[in-house]
Amino acid sequence: MDPGTVASIGMALTGMGLSLFIFLNEKTTLAFIVLSLMLVGLGFALFSSPNSNAVMGSVENGSYGMASGTLSTMRMMGMVFSMGITILIFSIVIGKVPITTEYYPVF
Repeated sequence: MDPGTVASIGMALTGMGLSLFIFLNEKTTLAFIVLSLMLVGLGFALFSSPNSNAVMGSVENGSYGMASGTLSTMRMMGMVFSMGITILIFSIVIGKVPITTEYYPVF
């Protein structure tokens, strides 16, 4: 199968798994959360390898180290910025309160 197709299927599964989190509330079962996370993990697994292969395959032999380092740096920057944005949204929506059971619906 073409790596682009595998990566596209992976991103579609990741998107579907993430979209399931829209339905989270205080009555959501643990099984639903685990299945959603498994779908996200499967999708990312299918996306990550072909994506890395495409990046590494597009550079010259002498530039593998730089390409690998750049790929890892971009991946880490994406994770850091996404966590920062998530925490910013949480702090705006929830405010300066301890996350206790009374604030679970807002959380």
